[in-house]
Amino acid sequence: MRTIGMSGSFDAVPQRREHLFPTGWSHDAAAVLVEDGEVAFAAEEERLNRIKHTSKAPVAAIRACLKYRRLDLSDIDYFAIYGNEANYDSFIQGLRYSDSRLSGTATIRQLAHRMLNEQLAEDIDDQKLVFVPHHLSHAIGAYVHSGYANSLVITFDGGGDGLSGLAAHATPAGMTVMRTATLANSLGFFYNTLIRMIGFGTFEEYKAMGLAPYGDPEPLRESFERLYVLRPEGEFAIHWDRFPELQSKVEARRHDEPFSERHRNFAAALQKSLEQIAIHVVRHFKNATGATKLCLAGGVAHNCSMNGQLLYSDMFEEIFVHPAAHDAGCAVGAALYPQLFMKGFRARESIDHALAWPQESEGIGAARTQPLSSVYWGEDLDSDGPVAGQIGRWQAFVDCSAVEDVAAETARLIAEGNIIGWMQGRSEFGPRALGNRSILADPRPGKNRDIVNAMVKKREAFRPFAPAVLEEYVGEYFELPQAKADLSFMTFVLRVRPEKRSLLGATTHIDGTARPQTVSRRTNPRFWELIEAFRRATGIPVLLNTSFNNNAEPIVDNIHDGLTCFLTTGLNYLVLGNYIVKKKSGSGTALLALHPLLPAHVVLRLEQRAGQRSARSYRLANTYDECTTIVSEALWHMLSEADGSRTVQQLLRVESDEAMASPIYGELQALWGSRQLILEP
Repeated sequence: MRTIGMSGSFDAVPQRREHLFPTGWSHDAAAVLVEDGEVAFAAEEERLNRIKHTSKAPVAAIRACLKYRRLDLSDIDYFAIYGNEANYDSFIQGLRYSDSRLSGTATIRQLAHRMLNEQLAEDIDDQKLVFVPHHLSHAIGAYVHSGYANSLVITFDGGGDGLSGLAAHATPAGMTVMRTATLANSLGFFYNTLIRMIGFGTFEEYKAMGLAPYGDPEPLRESFERLYVLRPEGEFAIHWDRFPELQSKVEARRHDEPFSERHRNFAAALQKSLEQIAIHVVRHFKNATGATKLCLAGGVAHNCSMNGQLLYSDMFEEIFVHPAAHDAGCAVGAALYPQLFMKGFRARESIDHALAWPQESEGIGAARTQPLSSVYWGEDLDSDGPVAGQIGRWQAFVDCSAVEDVAAETARLIAEGNIIGWMQGRSEFGPRALGNRSILADPRPGKNRDIVNAMVKKREAFRPFAPAVLEEYVGEYFELPQAKADLSFMTFVLRVRPEKRSLLGATTHIDGTARPQTVSRRTNPRFWELIEAFRRATGIPVLLNTSFNNNAEPIVDNIHDGLTCFLTTGLNYLVLGNYIVKKKSGSGTALLALHPLLPAHVVLRLEQRAGQRSARSYRLANTYDECTTIVSEALWHMLSEADGSRTVQQLLRVESDEAMASPIYGELQALWGSRQLILEP
């Protein structure tokens, strides 16, 4: 059986700002191809359309799923969309009277068929189109990929289908939903609402988590404890009406202002509150079920500090956190759902009752859970052609050489202090770079943390980096709890052994913790060989590992993305397969020979006050939010002619020395670095 699971909305990426669905609705779009219970291919749409946390329809991701196996939509047995069908229809009914584009569209089924027809020029039989409730998608993905037979399954997130989480008991006989959480008690909204008081926005919860260890929760403990109450039987209530009280305790911070001690204490108290509530809920259901194993999913499950507290609590023998716990991971659960039931089902079940898995003879059967070994489910490095040929297109900017032992040579460069972009094999699914689309550095010098944050990632200095450690040595460097957990996905914060903290200066956080990734020779032999080569050279079986991107873009997916990031950041070398790439000195004029093109989601906008020609404002605008960038009039007019067929110099119509001296040259570099402009050979 083949199924494609989908998360996201049904909007394409037009060159206009208007949305069919509100911005941020159905974010983290993705598509996942499952064959006979195994994930064959998966991609988050953001990696392909280059819009972070995109809520656009995962059209490119669906195409990639089909391309991987050379399939048509007609070859798919079920097309599974995460979300309750009735909730979708109710939502659409509310929009129909205010949006003419929904004229003649009454149901989500009609909208899904329209999306497939318009964007893929193909459709699927309506009997194959199924809908899987949001939190059930989270829960199934976590349970099936845990490998556990008997498990407590808990989801925490912002909201989906009018709920913010569930607790279920899963066994080989089925999954029984024990309780659902309303939006009024959303831990995701609780955290996201409060971080705005210290200058963070949507999708920046991880920044508050990273800031928390710099503060002390005690000064604000009583103030935060007034915001919620813990009740018997794992119940709790959030007092939203008391949130304004905090405004008198902590001065508001704009996103570009420095952090005060009070802001740091705020983050610490918030993180402590989240952990107290989560542990309260989990402990009750652990006692109610007697389960010795726990599965976690939902966006809040990406709070790896909370996960670490659960791991050290000794409540469970084993804990599994799905590496794609956010909404993109719902596409995984949605794709698995049809394969857990007998053929011919219609996915209209509610999540308020027990779901019985079929017998093995009737279908795939949930008893075939097995531990997730990896999430290298995306595009291969050479999917667009031979690596050497793709690098060759950029020969005016880079030199490259093939090396026989790329692991040993790269380890030498890292040991010498270089920061490396590393791209190998298939891209990872989920928010973490796990050794195939990574930035790597020596974990020992503390200054490397500052260098990577400032020169490469271009982000806040307090943000921590993960240590990638050979699995054979993890116990030597980290204090392992009694509970077992798969540490290969960066989903838990652990305590670094005191004697190793100064040794791992770039990856040990201020509180003596780190978010490790164990690396196995079985699941990623190339990455293992690199860290082993570094160990042989330095005695340290650890590398600093962070996602290969800057702060303006998603993780790189293909070679073009990697070279663009390499050329616009402070990376010293780029390793693509067996090739080591370095920048050419004096290649500035080569930019003039590149072909500029606006991304599909960027448009030119001219704003002018009535009757005031001098008040014209020339801008680049995203089609998916309100963000605009002011540019010069000369650049605006140049970009209005850019269609990818002419070079920068041809569009400027000047000699190269004049172009280099032009302010437009600097503007082009800045826009390229912020990914608001595409430049190609």
